[in-house]
Amino acid sequence: MTLSTTTVKNSYSGNGSTTAFTYDFAINSTSELVVIIRSSTGTETTKSITTHYTVADAGASGGTVTMGSAPASGETLVLIRDTSLTQGTDYVANDPFPAETHESALDKLQMQIQEVQEEVDRSLKISRTNTMTSTSFTDNAASRASKVLSFDSSGELSVTNEIGNWQGNWATSTAYSLRDIVKQNSSSDSATYKNVYICTTAHTSTGSYLTQNDTSNWAVLVEVAAFDTLSELSDTNISSLSSGHVLVYDGSDSFDNVAISGDATLAANGALTIASGAVESAMIAADAITAAKIADDAINSEHYTDGSIDTAHIADSQVTTAKIAADAVTQAKIADDAVGADQLAADAVVNASIASSAAIADSKLATISTAGKVDIGALEIDGATEMGAALADADLLIVDDGAGGTEKSMLASRIPTYVFTKVSGDATVASNGALTIAAQAVENSMLADDAVGADELAANAVVTASIVDDNVTQAKIADDAVGADQLAASAVVTASIVDDNVTQAKIADDAVGADQLAANAVVNASVASDAAIADSKLATISTANKVSIAALDIDGGTEIGADIVDADLFIIDDGAGGTNKKVLASRIKSYAAGSGATPGFAVAMAIAL
Repeated sequence: MTLSTTTVKNSYSGNGSTTAFTYDFAINSTSELVVIIRSSTGTETTKSITTHYTVADAGASGGTVTMGSAPASGETLVLIRDTSLTQGTDYVANDPFPAETHESALDKLQMQIQEVQEEVDRSLKISRTNTMTSTSFTDNAASRASKVLSFDSSGELSVTNEIGNWQGNWATSTAYSLRDIVKQNSSSDSATYKNVYICTTAHTSTGSYLTQNDTSNWAVLVEVAAFDTLSELSDTNISSLSSGHVLVYDGSDSFDNVAISGDATLAANGALTIASGAVESAMIAADAITAAKIADDAINSEHYTDGSIDTAHIADSQVTTAKIAADAVTQAKIADDAVGADQLAADAVVNASIASSAAIADSKLATISTAGKVDIGALEIDGATEMGAALADADLLIVDDGAGGTEKSMLASRIPTYVFTKVSGDATVASNGALTIAAQAVENSMLADDAVGADELAANAVVTASIVDDNVTQAKIADDAVGADQLAASAVVTASIVDDNVTQAKIADDAVGADQLAANAVVNASVASDAAIADSKLATISTANKVSIAALDIDGGTEIGADIVDADLFIIDDGAGGTNKKVLASRIKSYAAGSGATPGFAVAMAIAL
């Protein structure tokens, strides 16, 4: 075949979707087609046939490469022919001339030449009219490491340390090498002072400064001297200098020196002074003023606008009593649940601060131990659990040690001692309760009600005529003895039923100050569940039935320590569901001797009294 094109490679830009790419040059075999992907950063990756792509060769006109994955956007696909450099054609003497084989060998040679030319075209070369004595260098890898390939003073290739070797300030009597870099540091030549030079001829310096004798050995690398003052800049206009001036672009063609004026001034030392009242609200960015920017005690009420202080602007624990103006914090300003135990001052909560509808649960109260703190009328025992057993000597009762004395606990065993010592005359009672009636002491007039029971009466001894009108009292009627048949019509009236008039007393509490809390602000939920309100904070509890009998703890009380006397006081419920009152010990004696006692005890008391 013939080769009518010199093309040996094709390149395509990836788009993330195209996978089929054509090549328009001939190849001898698919193995001589190289496929390369170049990334956007310049990394080149040679792909493998079958693994990454397949080739459909169409002969002299080229063929198609199909990629397994489409080259991404930013990637470049390069298809390039790489003909093997072997020669496999063998001519046999006296055989007919192998025209096709010979032509194939010529084609392969031409392909190799084209590929070499493609590489030559990509190489650095001197022009045809230019000359270079040597295009090679002899420095080995270690010698040329970290150095650059450059041209020496003759224009020949040279491996040098760097573009130039910095030597600092120029100095006399110093051996300088080619490409050494120095600074002309002498003000003796103001036109070149501070210029940077590079050595063009190796030499040993002479003179007092670089440009005195050695100018021919150096070339200016950086010219500084001509531009070392602002006035030398072509776009700067300096005139009538004064302390505190700054350069300001005039909006046209130059920078001019001017003084800062208006709401701020600039001192010669650079200190900027802002005029009083110059900073307005519109000039301050949102959240620009932090705590670090504000001096202590710098902000007064006139410095902020109404409604400008919200929770986000107040640091934790920073609002103290001293920071709040009188009557400034109203109920509307305090967030729900914002006032806790840590925020309340001692003795801040007073009675008026507690809502009348607030029932402070007993779980919020400390044990009440102050004498006289709970009024007897405040005790409510109707709903208490009945002890469910007979009194025992070790049981404790509440007693007032003398009228107006101290409330103490008392052993139940003291009651018989107190009562029995009052029995005398025709009967006596021993300390163990044994009653002794004197002989012939019982007369008809001495018999108490119910003294004669069923055993003492003969059958049918009691008839209607034997019963005095209105003498069958409630005490004479056994439980469940009166049924529907025994009650007359309309016999039970409203007055017969005890009203349920027990309410919970309002408890005064001095825990929150009246000036800070609105009336009715403290409710039960406001008191911490673990808060024990000391009895010193409570007013005397005098509302009827306010204290349940079950809430009383007398085990730790002081025992009366003496015999009961008539002036001692007991707690009594004035009838079941009635009013709790105090009762003199002398009334117990009267009760024991009256109709309310058991028959035996009543006889003993009647004899005694």
